[in-house]
Amino acid sequence: MKQPLLLTKQKVFFDIYERPIFVDKKEVPDRKAIINADTDEVIGIVGKRYVPATNIAIISHLDRILSESKIPWEFEKGHIIRGGSKTIIELAFPTIGAKVSQDDELQLRGYLINSFDGYSSAILKIGFLRLICTNGMMVGTSEIFITSRHMSNVTQNLVAEFKAYIKQKIKEVRSLTKKLQNLTYKDKRQMLDIIEASAWIPQKYHEALWEECEKLKALNAWALYNVFTYVITHIMQVNMERKMFLYKELNKSISQWHPNRTVS
Repeated sequence: MKQPLLLTKQKVFFDIYERPIFVDKKEVPDRKAIINADTDEVIGIVGKRYVPATNIAIISHLDRILSESKIPWEFEKGHIIRGGSKTIIELAFPTIGAKVSQDDELQLRGYLINSFDGYSSAILKIGFLRLICTNGMMVGTSEIFITSRHMSNVTQNLVAEFKAYIKQKIKEVRSLTKKLQNLTYKDKRQMLDIIEASAWIPQKYHEALWEECEKLKALNAWALYNVFTYVITHIMQVNMERKMFLYKELNKSISQWHPNRTVS
């Protein structure tokens, strides 16, 4: 487990300060600017009562929860979105995973999403990484919201809620992978039909999906699912915010992957 203070050299762990806003030399009432202290750039125009939480403060809070829960974690990667008005921090939980088969394992990941423009409170999403080819995936829709007023202490209830949250995520991914493995196709033409019907992913990437699909040996929905996650993760030229949106769309779309069966 890395101590939060050792992460401050990472670009996503910048400090912030506030400044009033002036128009024609007159201060704008009830509004203020949030500024990245590392770059002196404005990353948010918000109401006077808005209280942003820095990433280092949120990570310190999570570290206390995880320490109480005896769950090791590691910082993986930070993403700056829209010049810093939003950030996404990837966390790994190396001791927690789910086995799909002997050679196919998933590792639990955390995605901490924080904004400095008043758009939303900090959100922690839990997902999984497929270790074979580092394909990302998100399972389910439940999230943990983190607000500055809730970060003063860590209660036993909070620790219990966090453990239950992780337990539910592991249960969800095991259920999902089992259903996808059991959903089989008679040929790759059926898989191509699914790709062609996937309007939520840009048309220009459908060829890449089909090229990966042609390499498959297994004709089941789990193999096809990982074709999609591979292209989203490694081929598509989009930022992490967009990738997470596409993971969500992928999970919504799989209920339509067979005309006679539903996968939820």
